[in-house]
Amino acid sequence: MKELSWVFFNSIVPLLPVFVVWGIPHLREDVPPKRVFSIIKDGQVFFFCAALSSGALGELPRVPSSFQIAPWIVGFLTILVLSIIAFVVAAQNPEKVREGRFGWASVGMVLTAVGVVLSFRIQVGLL
Repeated sequence: MKELSWVFFNSIVPLLPVFVVWGIPHLREDVPPKRVFSIIKDGQVFFFCAALSSGALGELPRVPSSFQIAPWIVGFLTILVLSIIAFVVAAQNPEKVREGRFGWASVGMVLTAVGVVLSFRIQVGLL
């Protein structure tokens, strides 16, 4: 149950604005519908992933000294660096961003970041 609570408050709630923007046209006829990928093509989801992984890095001092943290640090830093690069690319060159590819990359990074951070928190007992 702690895992579901963590996912809800640390993943679903922060990503709600995307779904609200996507859902508004379904409630109002005067607003044209938007594709989810058109909403996230500016890199906001990568910003979220960078924040999630940096938050996990900040939890490292709370980890028991007997726990092997090196692989987790590599994972968090990889997510952080790739997310920052993707966000910068989207912010600096929006005309070059392919909506579909970037959208699927965003979804993949969210699933990866949430999965890695949640697994880490479960294994070290931070949930």
